[in-house]
Amino acid sequence: MNKTNQTLLIIAILAGLGFLFVTFTSETEAPKVEVEQKTAVQELYEDEMEIGFVESCFESAPLSQCQCAYDSLMNELGFEGFVDMSTEYSETGIITEKAISIFSSCI
Repeated sequence: MNKTNQTLLIIAILAGLGFLFVTFTSETEAPKVEVEQKTAVQELYEDEMEIGFVESCFESAPLSQCQCAYDSLMNELGFEGFVDMSTEYSETGIITEKAISIFSSCI
């Protein structure tokens, strides 16, 4: 994997995470879902998250890599884990090794 490509993708992903943090902290908190079945509200949040994340990421990386990163994060972390990771990154500026590994799989 090319180190430059990896760095650019990570920068793009961080932009996407920053977007998510601003979106969720400036509007309302994402709903906590206790059951496995998705609610209409959760689906709406997921749609907004996906669009915002991919658009922000796409400013610095190819669309296919941004979509791959979003899909991979959602598959690995789930809705709540994705939001938690975004919040943690925005508060600490630290991105986990697990997230970097997920991003790297998209290059």
